[in-house]
Amino acid sequence: MEKFIKYYCRDWRFLFKLAVVILALFGLLTEYLENVLHLDRIVIVDSDGQRNYLWAVYDQSGKITHLNYAGYTMSWISFFTTQTNVLVFGWFLIAVIRHRQEGIIKPLRSYFSLSVAVYITVTCLIYNILLLLTALSNKNLVWTGCHWSAQLILHTFVPILTVIYVVVFAKHSTLVTTKLFYRQKLGWYLIYPFVYGIYGIVKGIYVRRRVPIMDENNVMAYEDFNENLKFLEKIMA
Repeated sequence: MEKFIKYYCRDWRFLFKLAVVILALFGLLTEYLENVLHLDRIVIVDSDGQRNYLWAVYDQSGKITHLNYAGYTMSWISFFTTQTNVLVFGWFLIAVIRHRQEGIIKPLRSYFSLSVAVYITVTCLIYNILLLLTALSNKNLVWTGCHWSAQLILHTFVPILTVIYVVVFAKHSTLVTTKLFYRQKLGWYLIYPFVYGIYGIVKGIYVRRRVPIMDENNVMAYEDFNENLKFLEKIMA
């Protein structure tokens, strides 16, 4: 017990990592449960002002038979925000469990740690520069305090804490030269964003075809990316 207190409880790095684990888990669970428990509130308003329930399953007569919880769960898991925050949660959890082997075991070595920081940074930048602006400008979008809290945690607090720890405080393994990095490591960093980018485009096209009632008044972040860019251009003009 004394060794545990000495090497863990009195080590601020351990406490920092534990705090990020708790924060990321809280953000993920809050966002998921806030939506999955209120699927009947997630609606799309078409150009005629008619409300359509996005996650409802209808029978042939047009009546709602049930809500598609499995479909929403798969959609939630597919978002880059969810995936990168789960990755951060997993990294910090391993870093907590294997605290004294930071920079030694493979998941905690420098290049994997830095890739986690890069991916969560992408989440932070895309959301705060592009998607948040359109969300704030949409009068039809109503989020609860829990939803806003989860958004801030997953898109701002967790990314900032991750970058600060990994870049400044984490114990790093031996790094290669910049030239060798471009030759040996950079390609591995780009695989995940590249594959996800293709997936995002395909998903956007598919959703547009399956949900024809979507229009410019609806903020569907990944599917209405062009609208987000147009809005940003107006702000910066």
